Amino acid sequence: MDEKNHQGGDDRSESSDYTSEDEGAEDYRRGGYHAVRIGDTFKGGQYVVQSKLGWGHFSTVWLAWDNIESKYVALKVQKSAQHYTEAAMDEITSLTTNCRWRPR
Repeated sequence: MDEKNHQGGDDRSESSDYTSEDEGAEDYRRGGYHAVRIGDTFKGGQYVVQSKLGWGHFSTVWLAWDNIESKYVALKVQKSAQHYTEAAMDEITSLTTNCRWRPR
């Protein structure tokens, strides 16, 4: 994803239609999507963002390299509004209850 789209500084008007591959720049704001860029790190440098995998109404999903486990992982970055945070916590509860996955 190029930076101008990520920042919302591209040529498209806010009323233009976005493809299924583009979540649109207008939701990159307080309460919306978190601006993630290739090379960004998370959890003290453990995870390094490699590329964008996709997006949905609540979040974006990124391919990242795990420097500790030496493997690729997916990072789901939730929108920041409170009701999205609650939905994310419900998803984590469901995952930890219904499968062997456990957050680290």
